[in-house]
Amino acid sequence: MSRGRPFEKGQSGNPAGRPLGSRNAITEWFIADLAADFEAHGVEAIERCRIEDPAAYVRIIAGLLPKEVKIEGPLDGKALDDIHRAIVVIDAEIARRAASGEDGEHVH
Repeated sequence: MSRGRPFEKGQSGNPAGRPLGSRNAITEWFIADLAADFEAHGVEAIERCRIEDPAAYVRIIAGLLPKEVKIEGPLDGKALDDIHRAIVVIDAEIARRAASGEDGEHVH
């Protein structure tokens, strides 16, 4: 029985590896159960989050958005209105936290 590294540096014992995009069984079960739970309770959970913790609600939305967006051409009025509404929500949350003296995570 050899001690130390069984393979040379940079060499894998399974060079083909797990196929890209494949999941193990427990992950598949969890995702299926999560999807079923979301189907049954998702709308109510989202509404509760929005009402009880608007900062978390905005963070969740921000986490789902792409990190970079390429905009070609001018923005239309609807897009500008959407951006303005998002800024108003974030500004209101920052003001609410400042007024209540809350510390902790800040919305960026």
